[in-house]
Amino acid sequence: MGPATRARRRRLRVVGAVVLLALTVAAACGDDNDNSKSSGDNGGSAAKQPTGEPIKVAALLGELTKDDNGAGLEAAVKAVNANGGIKGRPVELTTCSDNNDANTAAKCARDAANDPDVVAIVDHSNSYGATTFPILEKAGLAALGTQVFGQADAKSPVVFNSSSGIFNSIGAAKVAVQSLDAKRIGVPYVDVPAGAQLAPFIDTIVKPLGAKAVGVIPVSPTAADVTSQVANELAAKPDAIIDGLTVEQFTKFIRGARQQGSDVPFLVSGGVFDAGQIQDRLSGADSDIYIVGEFNHQSQGFKDFKADIDKYNGDYDNRNDSVLCGWFAIKQLEYAANKASSIDRKGILAAMNATTDFDLGGLTEPLDYTKPQAGLGGSLPRVINDAVYLYKYDNGKEELVKDSPANHLFEQ
Repeated sequence: MGPATRARRRRLRVVGAVVLLALTVAAACGDDNDNSKSSGDNGGSAAKQPTGEPIKVAALLGELTKDDNGAGLEAAVKAVNANGGIKGRPVELTTCSDNNDANTAAKCARDAANDPDVVAIVDHSNSYGATTFPILEKAGLAALGTQVFGQADAKSPVVFNSSSGIFNSIGAAKVAVQSLDAKRIGVPYVDVPAGAQLAPFIDTIVKPLGAKAVGVIPVSPTAADVTSQVANELAAKPDAIIDGLTVEQFTKFIRGARQQGSDVPFLVSGGVFDAGQIQDRLSGADSDIYIVGEFNHQSQGFKDFKADIDKYNGDYDNRNDSVLCGWFAIKQLEYAANKASSIDRKGILAAMNATTDFDLGGLTEPLDYTKPQAGLGGSLPRVINDAVYLYKYDNGKEELVKDSPANHLFEQ
């Protein structure tokens, strides 16, 4: 599959603080909302085709990353349904994008909450949690596979996070200090609400390690030329630059830095880039790029994810952690529904609140949702999965940096 093919399929993804992901089978919702539904297919196995009342779930996606997350959701729904569904019932998915607007995000949440057939949220990956989570809490809707993008996401009792979300970029800063001996961390970021939280969080984590954020440069979500921002960033003399931009912008940022003569290491988010995307976009020639992953890419769970994407959504090229987050959310639904005493809002929420060792083939460390996250004085209790993984990029491949597996963000 060549670069031209991959380029046609790729979409924007905002990372870390902005890193924020409508399915190919759904349209973004707003005042003229037109949500679509997907109940998957039978994968050519009619004998296993699920019957009975569908299990209805909704995804609340961020506009800039909706395609990647949606691709994972779509593949996972098809995989589950092709294997008989959940307790013989098909999964039915609706998606809604925030359209980069808090009011639209709230409408997405209200639409899900007001539909009594929706039993859970799968993949909450927008940056307006302060608006959406009060609605979901009142409705008793568990948010499965949540990516944490702000304070509300990190505290809501209905959040069951899959990955570090905004903290992936913060994790990148920490591993840059610990594994690359960087003391000055460059922070270009997309100028949206979640983005503004990135540098302060980074300082909280890295200052005890003798490092700090520098070159905190906001970039408009619609900015096409980042030349001046690159110059301002390099003027701050960073030892490493982390990814807080869209995939298009950060690609230009890296190219711009090299054109301006800098060999500063770049740490890209695994939620935005996989190794193939880096190779296509940067010609595979840059040796000073690291991928900060939200999951263990050497695990059996990662192999299972790739197998499902290849089989059920093979035309979608990206295999980054945003795609994986969508897949993860449906697998978490499958787990909760099989464990629940009843497949409804109350049953799903109770099942997840009783979960002490959620594990998808080593994709994450076992996750215990019965215990709040104690790091940072317990101020972020729902960031249950705070691990990040550092991979060295090498000509279209990635290799785990051996002294960095499962860095925990809130451990000093």
